[in-house]
Amino acid sequence: LALAKGKPPPREIPLEEMGSFSQVNKILANPCSRLVPCNFGPLIDNWEELAAVRKLKLAPTHQSSETRKSILQKPRLIELATYPGYTENESTPLPFSLSVADIINDVIDAQTYLQKKPRFREYCRSNFMDVKIHKIILDLFWWVFLDTYSKNKFVQENLFIRIANTFGNFFALLEKNKF
Repeated sequence: LALAKGKPPPREIPLEEMGSFSQVNKILANPCSRLVPCNFGPLIDNWEELAAVRKLKLAPTHQSSETRKSILQKPRLIELATYPGYTENESTPLPFSLSVADIINDVIDAQTYLQKKPRFREYCRSNFMDVKIHKIILDLFWWVFLDTYSKNKFVQENLFIRIANTFGNFFALLEKNKF
């Protein structure tokens, strides 16, 4: 956002605390606190409403607006997540009700070189929407999460074996294509 009348905002945080984990977490938990009105463009009376609208645009699209509002009111820092536990026959869902399909779509849409190759983009999208890829992504996420935040060798070993088996099965059954 542009600064009001070209002047920097008053410094609320002492220079030595700037960039500390506690300050970053405060900013992430309440992004509205850093909004500064600008002196050009349409006038907006309610900056909190604008921030709420921007937050809703970032929420996963498969959920109702009520669900998105309730999710967005809580901080979604990975440090606050907990591993729900390992089940042998199914993958553990992502924390904070995130959807693997939404994340994959965002990643594919962000690839600028795929914008010039629509057929290859759709080929990638169709292959990455496979249930096996979703299972690989979920298990990889939880393996990295456990490795980073709470090591559990037994669960990590089981996740790694399941990732390897799913990965091998996916590529063994992948159809040959000109790409």
